Amino acid sequence: MFSINTELERIRNSGLIVSRTAFGKSSTSYDICKPISVSGNTRKNYQMSILLDSGKIRCDAPITTLSFKENVWIFYLGEWPPGPGRGDFELTFPTLKTAVDSILDYYFGDPSRMNSPELVELDDDVE
Repeated sequence: MFSINTELERIRNSGLIVSRTAFGKSSTSYDICKPISVSGNTRKNYQMSILLDSGKIRCDAPITTLSFKENVWIFYLGEWPPGPGRGDFELTFPTLKTAVDSILDYYFGDPSRMNSPELVELDDDVE
């Protein structure tokens, strides 16, 4: 069995920032982001900043959410309200460990997961 603290620490040890979600009713919901200073997957022409107690952090990859609802762990990205839009997803996992494995793969594994063909097409249209 994997504890939430152990798995959140595994995410933090990769260099990602984990913070409790600022809104919503779930007490088990966390935002995850990748600072520019951390190697890993990025999106072309993508930057945003988050404000933490320690200051403003620039990120070069989408902010995702990990939450627990109805006995499953959810790894979620929703940037196109009301969505879903290009690149948005909601994946469910039976265990916290498998959800965290997916999060780490999204930020550090195969870059095509973060940069799906429809997003690459969109970036090419902008140039």
